[in-house]
Amino acid sequence: MRPRTPNRALIGLRTELGLSQEQYAELVGAEVRSVRGWETGEVTCPQARHLARLYRLHGVNHPEQLGFLPRRRAGSAATVGHTDPSEADVLRRDILGLAAAAAFTNAVAAPVARLLAPWQHTRTPAVGAADVARVQQTNQTFYDVDFLIGGGALRPDVLLEQFRKAAGLLHGTFAQDSTREELYSAVAHLGSTVGFMLFDQGQHLDARKVYLASLQVAQNASDMWPLRSIVLSELARQCLHLGEYTDALELLHIAHGGDDEITPTAKAMLHAVRARVHAGRGDVAATDRFAGLAEEEFGHSKPVDDPSWITWFDRAELDGEIGHAYYALALGRKQRATQAADRLSRAVARHGPDQARSKALALTKLSKVRMVQREPGAAEDGANIALQSLDLYERLQSPRVREDLLSLRPLLRPHRHLPVLAELDARLVLVGRG
Repeated sequence: MRPRTPNRALIGLRTELGLSQEQYAELVGAEVRSVRGWETGEVTCPQARHLARLYRLHGVNHPEQLGFLPRRRAGSAATVGHTDPSEADVLRRDILGLAAAAAFTNAVAAPVARLLAPWQHTRTPAVGAADVARVQQTNQTFYDVDFLIGGGALRPDVLLEQFRKAAGLLHGTFAQDSTREELYSAVAHLGSTVGFMLFDQGQHLDARKVYLASLQVAQNASDMWPLRSIVLSELARQCLHLGEYTDALELLHIAHGGDDEITPTAKAMLHAVRARVHAGRGDVAATDRFAGLAEEEFGHSKPVDDPSWITWFDRAELDGEIGHAYYALALGRKQRATQAADRLSRAVARHGPDQARSKALALTKLSKVRMVQREPGAAEDGANIALQSLDLYERLQSPRVREDLLSLRPLLRPHRHLPVLAELDARLVLVGRG
């Protein structure tokens, strides 16, 4: 047996942040025993979701920069019925295969089947228009809360239970086929919202279960392809967040299958997310290409033609998405920093009071871009911008915003002698302990 070699690089990075193993574990969404395993060398490379958070926290792009061995790519997607790996492992490794099966076949993965099961110990419900309206109202309420406060406003068990209750209606009896199709659409849209709120909380496995269930339900909805496009795009965003770039691109490729049935606004959103994925991979040319396609499609947008599920994607969101893509290049490749700052500044200026989370995320990324521009006064400017994001965060319940803010700390290290950066660092320490 090869003797374990302590990961001194990771130990050094953690201690530089002044964090205990317990605090560090909470910050990257891992268990304390996992952090111990990384540092002792027992684990030579973390799982993708932890690795992605470590990258953001320390501003690096490769496992070797954290003292780990290169991460091996998981094998190709297994079939839905495969039971050897644990349920969690399948959801992590085989999301592309599971998504394709959920969208295009009748095969139902075990975790999805439980979400879509009939209500127990109750009579088969008679479902009418009023039931559809209640599901739609629940979705609208969650949607508004998510944008205004963040996904953490509601506990995961509450979100999952509301989705289960709505999905239970699918097993009811319907007087009209049109009511059945409307209910399938309403439940799938609710799943899209619930999945995104769970994603915002960092509840990635539960989010994936709900997304897969929504794809399954969408097969019987009147707006099947638009639903597939929005759910697959959100699943791709989650993969992007976790550093699973290949899966993200494949999911977006599938989502474009509905191009004939979605509006230019929705197409612009898909192109913008693809720009972000390519930026995460460090592909400057592809990032520029898809940012341009997003702009081109958005130029054809007619808000009056957009369905309600895409109305959130306005000019501010487009600037934020493209700015986010260029931000990744600015930090990872030291390119497109000017474009990133310009786009993110425009997004910040355009975001309204009901887009507080989007504005906070844009502010945090803009602050990072300013800090790496190495211009006179850039570090102080970046710190002042980050303080604005912190002020917004105090009114939000979004673990994703918190994680993004805490990833600023490594960038502050060279400038902590400056008063405004010392103030920012002190406030971030409190956020990390909160």
